[in-house]
This record gives sequence, structure tokens and C-alpha cells, in this order.
Amino acid sequence: DKIKWRNDGTESVMNIGCGLFDVTTKIIGSIMPKQYKYLKGIDKSAEMVQHANAKYKSTKVSFEQWDVTDEVNTEMAGIAFQNIYNLLKPGGDCLVMFLADHIFFSIIKLQSVNPKYGDIFKKVPYPMSPYRNKTNADLILKEIVESIGFKDVIVQVEDKSYTFYGADNLKG
Repeated sequence: DKIKWRNDGTESVMNIGCGLFDVTTKIIGSIMPKQYKYLKGIDKSAEMVQHANAKYKSTKVSFEQWDVTDEVNTEMAGIAFQNIYNLLKPGGDCLVMFLADHIFFSIIKLQSVNPKYGDIFKKVPYPMSPYRNKTNADLILKEIVESIGFKDVIVQVEDKSYTFYGADNLKG
């Protein structure tokens, strides 16, 4: 209820960093108005975009390869948010969701120096969050986006845990 959706069929949404788009369809798709103009997914991975287009593309939904930044660090995050801000129409809203930290980040880092798996994990195109291991990630992010010009900023950090009961839970 923080986003004020229009119900006149003119709502447009851009999902930056859409990945496979599964999360977007479950989260954004569940709160968007039934009538909308378009939903565009953007991701820097050609493979992700190809998968998303093959699975979800329609007359109102499409995906493009684009990178809001080439590196992931706090300075580049500011550039990315500036680019996002510049893309918004006047009065447009921005909803940002991402992993500030995750056990997977630690696994990648550890395995990248493992002699057996290092070569594989060094090639993993998964970006590490600039907010990893930060106890005040919410305050850092809020300061960045407010300095760019975003208004009515709400930043929430939520701790989540997931239980996987076997390999079948991990399959898509």
C-alpha cells in the first residue's frame, strides 16, 4: 500500500536486475493493477534475459539486456540509483528489492579460492552486494537515494531464513 497504482491501464513498470523474472512475477505481479501498459525486465545477463523472454514475453511484457553499472560497490550503487532516478517519469515510483547479504555470497568467496572449485566460482557472474556485512545497510542506502533526489524513502532490512529439505526443493 506504499505504491499508489493507477487503475487506468497506463501503469508502466521496469524491473532492473530481473534475473529469471520468477520473483518479479510473484511479488510485483501480485500487487500490480490488472490493467497496465507494460512491464519491462532489465538484466545484465544475456542468459537471464533470454530465459525470461522465452518464458514470460507477451505483448505487455518484455526483457532487455542492460547494465546500470559495470561494478558493484557503494559508489557504483549511487550511479545505478542515479540512472534509475533519471529513467523515472515525473511522479514515478521506485520499488527496490535486493539481497544486502546472503550465505551464498560467503560460499562464492570461499569456493573461489578452493583449488578444486576456484576456476568455476571465479566465473560466477553473481554480484556481491556493496552492503554485505554492513550493520547499517539501510541507513547507507537511504542516504544515497535521498541525496539523488528520491522522496518519501522507506528502507527496510528484513532477515529471512529458508529451509531446503533436499535437492528437489532447489529445482525450478
